[in-house]
Formats: sequence, C-alpha cells, structure tokens
Amino acid sequence: MSSCFMLGLHTGRGEHPELINPNFQIRNTDEEATFTWAGFNIISQRVSAYTGSPSTGQLFNKTIETILDRSSPVSVPLSFIILLECARFSNRVSKTTCASLEENRGISHHIVDMFEEEFDKVQRLLFPGISEVDYFTLLSTLQDVQAFYFMPVTGFSPEIFKRNTLKAYSTAQLVVRQATKLQDEIGFLLYAPHFVCRTLLASACIILNVLLSPYMKDMLVHAKNAIMQNAITAVRTCSVRDAVRDDLPARASKMIESYWSVHYTKGPIDIPVKNVSQFSSRLDTGFAFDYIRRWKRDIEVSRASATSANIKRQGSGTPDIAASIDMASVQPDNAQLIDWDAFMDDFDWSFTPDYLNPT
Repeated sequence: MSSCFMLGLHTGRGEHPELINPNFQIRNTDEEATFTWAGFNIISQRVSAYTGSPSTGQLFNKTIETILDRSSPVSVPLSFIILLECARFSNRVSKTTCASLEENRGISHHIVDMFEEEFDKVQRLLFPGISEVDYFTLLSTLQDVQAFYFMPVTGFSPEIFKRNTLKAYSTAQLVVRQATKLQDEIGFLLYAPHFVCRTLLASACIILNVLLSPYMKDMLVHAKNAIMQNAITAVRTCSVRDAVRDDLPARASKMIESYWSVHYTKGPIDIPVKNVSQFSSRLDTGFAFDYIRRWKRDIEVSRASATSANIKRQGSGTPDIAASIDMASVQPDNAQLIDWDAFMDDFDWSFTPDYLNPT
C-alpha cells in the first residue's frame, strides 16, 4: 500500500512529473498502475478475510470505481472485475460486522440477510458469461457472508437459526462441488492460492456441523459419508507438501476425518453457538477454527477415556460395556479408527515451515 502511494499508482496513472528526474526515474504505464492498484486491493482483502482480521488496507477509491463501472480507459477482463467486485463487497461486510460485534457481541441475522440479498443482485449483474473459476469466486464470497449465521446475537430464534444454517450448508456443498469439478477439469486445487484452501476448510466445518445436527438425523448414513468425504478430499487436495505433518490442508483434513470416523458413537449434536468473545475476534474465520479446536478436545478426552477403559478391561478381564456408547468413552477398538498423530500438535492459523528439511 505504501509503495502504491509513493509511486502514485492509486491514481490509475503510471507517470507523474515529480517522479521523473535524472537520478530517480520511475515510468509505468496507466495499465500497469491500474492493475497493480486493483490487485493490491484484491489480495489485501483476501488476506484479511482468511486471517479473520478487520479490513484496514483496502482503499476502494475512484480508480477502483471506474474499473467496476467500466468507465476506466484501461480495458480490464471480466474475471478481474469479478475478483475486484467481490473484494469490495467483502470489505463492506467485514466493516459492518466488526461494528456489530463491538456493540452486540454477535451478528443479527437481519444484517446477514441484507448482505445476502445485496450480493444476489451483484451476482445477477456479473453472472452472464462468467467462467467456472469465476463462479467459484462468487460462491466463496457468498459463503463468507453466510458464515456469520453461526454467530447469532443472544436470544435468537431456533427456527430462524435452523433455516439460516441450512442455507449456509447448501452453499458449502456448492463450493465443494464446484472445487471438485474444477479439480477434475483443470487441476484447480493443485495450483489454487491459499484463500481457496481456507474457503474449503470453512465449507467442511459447516457441512460437518450440520450433518451431525438433529437437522439431518433422517438422512441415510451412506449419503452423509459421501458428502463428508467429498469435503475432506477437497481440503486435502490443496496440500502442497509430501511431508504432510506441517501442511495446513493435510492436518485439517486429518482432524476432520478423524472426528467424522467416530461420529456414530454419539447421537445428533446441536450446532454449538458460543459467545462471540470466545471466537478470538477472528470474525467469520473464527468459527471454523473454534470448531476444529472443539473436536480436537473431544478426541483428546476420548483417547484418555479409551486408555482408561483398556486398563480396566485388562485388570478385570471383562469388557467395559459403557465405553462403547458415548464419544467421551470410546472403546479401544473404535479408538483405532482415529489418527491420533493429527491431534498431537496444536492446530493454529498457519503452519511453521521445517527450515531444516525444506523438501
């Protein structure tokens, strides 16, 4: 951002008389200036979104407006305009939700509904002639908005919460399907930027929460397994390392898969709703990582209970029947289904590279 200002790129013009002298000559075309400034806004908003931090560096000024309303002298392709429009929209959403979280310690579904309807209008304007990748961008932006349904204000209506979470579930499924389709056609997930992984991780968390909830108690088991495995595979495919221990997509997919592998040991679970102060102020990013940490704790409790049950069985020579009923007391036989190594390290927002083994 500072470099763009110093070079005057935020104006959309590449050359400025004050920057042209014998010792300090910086010459850029208007096209270079326009694309660089727009690209900064897109990337900055993406980083803010997947780290869950408030938007501070985005400056959607007149230069950006001329690109979006097609009055800019620089010709910009539709795919770039869609990225820019989604970034500007997400910027408005994050600013509004930040203010709401400060005042209400939650997000009213009316605010989310408003943004959802507004984005629906944006999609109608952009949808004709878009590519499959552009469609994924639109879906991921819509999911970012709907993720706030999982952070309701106190005293929310259970029926409205159910309706909204099911909407988010449907969008999450569309995100996974579109990513899988693109992977089959062009190897999309093998080369996708990091925000794609974070989007799919959020999709997997939404899908898992809803599938475990009473809302889906009548769905066939094999149908649930197919939906969940598609989400897990999509996240895992984003992995960029063979040594997967420190790779975020691989670690996340292993944790989700491990928790899902023992889900049948419990009955339907209500979707957890916590006070927003416990979401580490990470906006809508916080809910995914909060859920993963919650599942990690459940697995750790299960491991301790399974070990205790195993000791009792060996000492008495008789099986502990109660251990086969609840997730909090998983039998050693069931515990073998869990990849315990995936839960040994703390799951954090990013990963620490192994500098001693760069391969």
